Amino acid sequence: MKPLIGVTITTDPSTHCTLLHEDYLRAIGLFGGIAVLLPPVLPKDVPRQMAPLDGLLLTGGGDFSPLLFGTDASSKTGQTDLKNDRHTLALAHLAFQKKLPTLGICRGMQAMALSGGGSLCEDIPSQTTSTLCHSQTSGRGEPSHRVFLRRNSRLFFLTQRSCLWVNSFHHQCVVRCGAFGRPVAVSADGLVEAMETDQPFFYVGVQWHPERMLARASSRALFQSFLLACKQRRTP
Repeated sequence: MKPLIGVTITTDPSTHCTLLHEDYLRAIGLFGGIAVLLPPVLPKDVPRQMAPLDGLLLTGGGDFSPLLFGTDASSKTGQTDLKNDRHTLALAHLAFQKKLPTLGICRGMQAMALSGGGSLCEDIPSQTTSTLCHSQTSGRGEPSHRVFLRRNSRLFFLTQRSCLWVNSFHHQCVVRCGAFGRPVAVSADGLVEAMETDQPFFYVGVQWHPERMLARASSRALFQSFLLACKQRRTP
């Protein structure tokens, strides 16, 4: 039986519409899962929402409110939605507690860090010395810069690569991974590009968008490993 994968969606408070790029759904279906969309619910309802799931995909999206990591909003802060933010953090937190296989992508990785007490940089260009372009204007499936993987990481084991070319579409970034994970990949400027737990279950976050780069073996390996963990959880 195919595993059920919860997928977060982005809410636009200005239009009251929800958004999700179809590449996430395509990747889940390609590797043998069934996607279940997760609209924001009250925190007390998150356990019920997650109860039938065999895995969780925390997708990309807009900025997290700086209030969630202890700083004031600035002119660099994009549109935020605290209701959506709190829902995503509640999902990430409970997934870790339940040892539910979880893959975080871009904003999703940031949620994993924040839910464990970590922190973010609000704006890379104005608050770091980085000279890399972390918000590329080239095609979303095109690589932009390299990331360097720790050899003792799950990510290195499943990709068999110590260096990957990745795409990049973010201006916030993880500073501290928090209690739920450790950094396992960095860019050449030292920014955290991936995190994962030391515990023996799949809880991996990447700052890039592998769902847009499925022609690459490393992206396929990441989704294959995630869906395999979800299938194993579903099998009694």
